Amino acid sequence: MIKKWFVFSFILCLCFSVSSQEKTSERLAETLKNREAPEWFNNAKQWHSAELINWYYNLVGKDAIVNNRWGSGIDVGFLTPEYSAGIKVTNRLWAEVRGIGRSFGLNRNEDLVAYGTSKELITQFVQTVANGGGMILNVGPKFDGQIPLIQQERLMQLGNWLKINGAAIYGSKPFEITEEEKRIYKERVDNNIDFNWVRNAPIKGIAYPINIKYNENKQNAQISLFWTSNKIAKEIVLASSFFLDKEKTKLGILGAYSSMETYLYYTRNNNNVYAISFEWPEDEFVLKIPNSGRK
Repeated sequence: MIKKWFVFSFILCLCFSVSSQEKTSERLAETLKNREAPEWFNNAKQWHSAELINWYYNLVGKDAIVNNRWGSGIDVGFLTPEYSAGIKVTNRLWAEVRGIGRSFGLNRNEDLVAYGTSKELITQFVQTVANGGGMILNVGPKFDGQIPLIQQERLMQLGNWLKINGAAIYGSKPFEITEEEKRIYKERVDNNIDFNWVRNAPIKGIAYPINIKYNENKQNAQISLFWTSNKIAKEIVLASSFFLDKEKTKLGILGAYSSMETYLYYTRNNNNVYAISFEWPEDEFVLKIPNSGRK
């Protein structure tokens, strides 16, 4: 169920850092007194994580919740993957953690591509919710506290989408089918590919057809082609070495790519099933809902 539990980690951090004068943090200050300041790579023992968690749960009560970032050696709290493809199967609460761009905080070197489109942000948000997760979305204010306009725009676009489709998100739970995939095919011309000629050297002046096939089992995997010889160091094959036609008039290599793409997401809320798609079907749109006649 999507709740506002994901803000507790931030509230907890604020409590630890700015409320030392309040009674609620006096015990925390006592715990950390005369101890080495904790660092990011310290383990749970160095962090005194068990003591802090115990203090927090005793303070807040049944509504207390923590994330899993308490150092190695302790496994509690909701899961917090960063910039991931999401979690598909888990019996624990989880939240995808990411910035609107590719940085946590303001990075003036980021270009428009780093921020992605509103469709990409909303799609990842919906995929997270469909699989039972939440999203911790980081913004990077400027020195005066202002949120950059492009980050404001992404937040507004996500908010506008939620105004229309909020019934499928707020308070929802995963449906027994979380998403559906289809195989897609894309083509592009690559102007620069490394090629490794592992057989006999080609005859100079003759155009050879090349057909390369590979399977990508890991997301963000890479393929590279290069050439080398006794007289030439290993280097990238320039675009001028490849042609799309036998007449050698068009440079490049035509790449045909096939992969599975999620195109449909499901959630359920108040005895209703919601199907969310970001594309319009060409011929028909079939929802494979099991036990659709069951009340």
